[in-house]
Amino acid sequence: MGSLPVRDIQLLTQTETTEAQQRQREREECRRQLMEDAERLMEEGERLQAQFDGVGNGMPMPEEEEDEEEDVEEEILEESVRQEIAVAGSHGMVPATIKSILSLERVGVDDAEEDYSCAICLEELASGSKVCRMPCSHGFHDGCIVRWLMTRHCCPMCRYELPTY
Repeated sequence: MGSLPVRDIQLLTQTETTEAQQRQREREECRRQLMEDAERLMEEGERLQAQFDGVGNGMPMPEEEEDEEEDVEEEILEESVRQEIAVAGSHGMVPATIKSILSLERVGVDDAEEDYSCAICLEELASGSKVCRMPCSHGFHDGCIVRWLMTRHCCPMCRYELPTY
């Protein structure tokens, strides 16, 4: 067998480089889209937290949003999760469903719970602050656990598994 001519080797090298650059651009676009979707989810989480904080404080509950808006938001979140699965799939990380994330219980931290901290960001949870509690009873900052569950479907403390797609 003879070796390939220099011109053929150059063409193969250029093709491989172009394909690698295209894959890199696609990964960057996917990451950008995921970050935008995560930002929208965080805003939604903050809005829900504001609603939760208003309960029992004498503040009226906000009006329910129209079904169409909720459907659109859910579709956007589900598409974001599908993209995240595609990016993270090779690493074995699968996100929790949006419904399971939004259904997590939000509770207040008691004075009796000393040295209670978020295991994700490692910051102390102040007495009287609101935390997001997993079904396994572990509590975290709302934003921390939402970001965590967008890429993984289990509790960071005990690996309790939430539903996945």
